[in-house]
Amino acid sequence: MAQRGVEKLEVSAEVKHPADKVWKYYAHEMHNTLPVSMSGHFTDMVYLEGEPLTVGSTFRATYHEDITHYSYIKMKWDEVDHEKHHFKCSLVDGGGLDKHFAKLTYIFTILPGSSPQSCVMHFVVEYIDREDHSLHDFIKEEIKKCIASLDSHLCDV
Repeated sequence: MAQRGVEKLEVSAEVKHPADKVWKYYAHEMHNTLPVSMSGHFTDMVYLEGEPLTVGSTFRATYHEDITHYSYIKMKWDEVDHEKHHFKCSLVDGGGLDKHFAKLTYIFTILPGSSPQSCVMHFVVEYIDREDHSLHDFIKEEIKKCIASLDSHLCDV
């Protein structure tokens, strides 16, 4: 089988919250926000090794039992830039890393929105497939649900 190269998929959506608020709740408070805003998707998110939001540290997010593809994902922070509202994290265990993907990396950046009270949540997913599969659509939908859920959750905080 020929070596597969890195491919990308992108998902962006404007939310009705300023960048600093989104960064606070999606990055700094991710361990609290993710399970609450996506309660039917994730049951918890815990930091495992290293200080939260520092390069090289790891965290695990556990999927809700209704998500039958996987039970958890373990990620490592590769880049974190608080001033630019940007992070990059790579899957190191779980989530189809061994079966479907040789590499899976999420890059998140908050971009300016159409007003000062909005911003664009922009995700780039870099991946190398091990085999042909249909999980790319699952990942896109997962990101879209994450954005919509966070947008809705932030209206209440």
